Amino acid sequence: MPGSPSAFTVSSYDIKGYRFSWNPVAGASRYEVFEDPDGPGPLPDAEAGGSAETTYSHQLAGQILHERLNASYRVRACGTTGCGAFSTAVVPDVTKAIGYFKASNAGWNAKFGSSIALSPDGRRMAVGAPGDRGNGTGVNASQNETPFPAPYSGAVYVFERVDGAWIQQTYIKASNAEANDYFGGSVTWSTDGSTLAVGAPGEASNARGVNGDQSNNSTDSAGAVYVFHRNGKDWTQEAYLKASNTEPVAIREERGLGLALNEHSFGTKLALSADGSVLAVGSPGENSSSTGVNGNQQDTSARRAGAVYVFTRAAGNWRQQAYLKANNTDAWDQFGSAVAMSSNGVTLAIGAPGESSGNGRPADNTDPDSGAVYVFALNGGAWSQTHYLKSPTAGSTHAFGASLSVSSDGDTLAAGASGSIRAAASRPRAAFVFARSPRGWDPQAQIFGPLGDTMFACSVVLSADGRKLALGNASESGSTPGISTNPTTSPAKYDLNYGAVDLFALQGTEWALEARFKAGFPGPDDEFGIHVALSLDGSTLAVGASGENGASSGIGGDQSIRDRLYRNLSGAVYLY
Repeated sequence: MPGSPSAFTVSSYDIKGYRFSWNPVAGASRYEVFEDPDGPGPLPDAEAGGSAETTYSHQLAGQILHERLNASYRVRACGTTGCGAFSTAVVPDVTKAIGYFKASNAGWNAKFGSSIALSPDGRRMAVGAPGDRGNGTGVNASQNETPFPAPYSGAVYVFERVDGAWIQQTYIKASNAEANDYFGGSVTWSTDGSTLAVGAPGEASNARGVNGDQSNNSTDSAGAVYVFHRNGKDWTQEAYLKASNTEPVAIREERGLGLALNEHSFGTKLALSADGSVLAVGSPGENSSSTGVNGNQQDTSARRAGAVYVFTRAAGNWRQQAYLKANNTDAWDQFGSAVAMSSNGVTLAIGAPGESSGNGRPADNTDPDSGAVYVFALNGGAWSQTHYLKSPTAGSTHAFGASLSVSSDGDTLAAGASGSIRAAASRPRAAFVFARSPRGWDPQAQIFGPLGDTMFACSVVLSADGRKLALGNASESGSTPGISTNPTTSPAKYDLNYGAVDLFALQGTEWALEARFKAGFPGPDDEFGIHVALSLDGSTLAVGASGENGASSGIGGDQSIRDRLYRNLSGAVYLY
């Protein structure tokens, strides 16, 4: 019987994976590696894989890394007479398996990680960098950024895991990329990964509808959405979408900040059905005072009331299906600041963090910026508002609805109430979970930051089954790095915007904290957690840190080296 392998160790770390190695054993024809997923915990060990060589690569694609924080591994040699004794157990440093992604042309103020979309299995990832300043156009354009050819034109980077290794597959620019378009401010894609929609809320064309004239810049921050289709490894632009009521020119205030009156910011947020045939586009700066579905779009008397536009695709052709407004439209509601859709495209939740009604009374304005969420349903080809949700603890500056997510079946809804700098201590920032029932939407839970953090839930995302919830907290101020299942360090006195992400799981009828995630080398103003994404199966967590200033570019660089001069706010994404 073969002896026990010696020198069993982790020879290298991959993104969500390890490579083990050991010395050969006389008489061995194969080796078996066993995993104990929780170390000293109650779960038993089991065979993880095997190899005829003295190395073995183990992938953690099926679980978020906190689920293997204490995992231990052993190897044994097997031959014709059976298997010998196990080696000494090894406990890998799971934090070294965290993926670290930067733009391939990482540059100053690119804000890579401002938006993220993950494929259902977590093997593909699209990342928006709205500050990218490359002056190329289209798919795989030139990435030249020197000196400042097109600041804030924006870009999207598509990554893919191939044979266990991550690569950057595609670099995408708008077909009419120009400065201040902020292309990549939002991204979403279909379940099969063949349809990618990208928002550019700063785009300035005065075009309307589908595939209009992209060539002018007469309407500042009108916004646009670009739809791309993938065939094999190749991406092509399928559609250029604009609001149906884009205002013809930018009219600027004579006093004050000099902002354009018609900064619709169409494309600020996006939601796409699983098959890629229904797309909801948030336009929180839209100015119409109309209410309900398909009302008067040309009225401009309610500044930044906001709107959502629903587009559908049939036989490769896109058309606008609906123009949605709140039933209590008012100026500065910013309806459309967040959108979330069920996988079948028939349930749509829309956030209006500036909505000001008090205690659920839609006709009054007694609680400025308390916020609201509106739920719409598609029935018989027509959209209608079915529910109006307020925070159970509604109060001024609560900003309920600033972020949203719904489960695949549309029966669970999570809403962030990120508050504002004016939020009083009696109005804590929190996330709220609602469950749909025959009665409507029932409040299920109110979730606070585990350490009393500020700006909690600036980004929220549910797993497909609605049983995992990740909450981004970009202004969290603790500097302790890594992953913790029991965070105890109190935040620093001042808000340094290191950032954190908290992952909760539904256990029975209660939501329990599973882990807190921090960057490996947290830095002030990293804003880690500004955007979070979960794969539909809940096995992969991606976290954007748009303010990160790491000196590297590409995948797997040195996280510890910072460059505030040339890479400040270049941004990063971490994969768990």
